[in-house]
Amino acid sequence: MVVLFKLGLATYAAQTIGGMIYVVMQYERGMVFRNGNFERVANAGIVIMPPWFWGMEMVDVRAMNLVIEVAQIMTKDNVPVKIKAVVFFAVDKARPQDSVLEVEDFAGSIEQVAEAAIKSMGGESTFKQMQAERKALGTALRTEVAEETKGWGAVVQSVLIQDVAIDSEEIRMSLVREAAAQAEALARGHLAEAEVATAESFVKAANLYAGNAVALMLRQLNIAL
Repeated sequence: MVVLFKLGLATYAAQTIGGMIYVVMQYERGMVFRNGNFERVANAGIVIMPPWFWGMEMVDVRAMNLVIEVAQIMTKDNVPVKIKAVVFFAVDKARPQDSVLEVEDFAGSIEQVAEAAIKSMGGESTFKQMQAERKALGTALRTEVAEETKGWGAVVQSVLIQDVAIDSEEIRMSLVREAAAQAEALARGHLAEAEVATAESFVKAANLYAGNAVALMLRQLNIAL
């Protein structure tokens, strides 16, 4: 009985001591809580805390990214589009506790804000703008998302718009046909210009030969040869 008691006591002591020791990795910060209240931020290393009424929650401070795809956005010029963007962000190392204390789902909440910002941007821009000004629009999105999430301990590094595509096969084919028609019209215009230039050359040559019988005869001989 005494042996079992000592064994149980040793096990309890080992578990208690083990619960007092935390290892914070270099890419983490430890949020130390006492009696349920935030106490301090623990940096990388070994952290020893009292066994009761204390706790620690780890926060990853490495850069993260979210791939966001939003479909059926109606642009300013009434073109339905789908947009694919990537948001790069991280926990602010100066105030990592805000990512735990101020928001329940840090990454998920940033994703929701970014998705709303993308929808708003799509409705305020034309299709051609989104195709031609991706970098500028991405910068504007980064500013907007950063402003909305600054109280959550977030650092929004960049927003990259990867793709803007028409979200309607009928409209896409219509634009393809329109582009083909424009290309054909341009080609016909160039052909007409070439025909006019050729005709002008013939008229000029005819005028020259009309006043010079010898030149005309030499030209005829040259053609015959």
